Amino acid sequence: MPALAEVAHRRAAIERRALNELEKLTPPADVAAGYRKLIASDRLALREIVKLGARAQAGDAAGVRLAKAKVEGGGLRLLLTANRARLKYCAAVG
Repeated sequence: MPALAEVAHRRAAIERRALNELEKLTPPADVAAGYRKLIASDRLALREIVKLGARAQAGDAAGVRLAKAKVEGGGLRLLLTANRARLKYCAAVG
């Protein structure tokens, strides 16, 4: 599990930097509310990645399984959030 912890910590750092940059942007007014919802959804995903790293580092196998399921469901959560926010375009990377 140490390798998983390392990957999770690196991914969290990358996600955190990306979110910080995205939060500096000012979206057009007609999509601003949806944009804020996407950022909030990504913040939730980041918290799950951090939890995954912590649980992997602690050797908590059951906690890792739970956290992995939540992290892996992040792409679907992002698409659902974009749909509810009525955003026309949403790209997933990764």
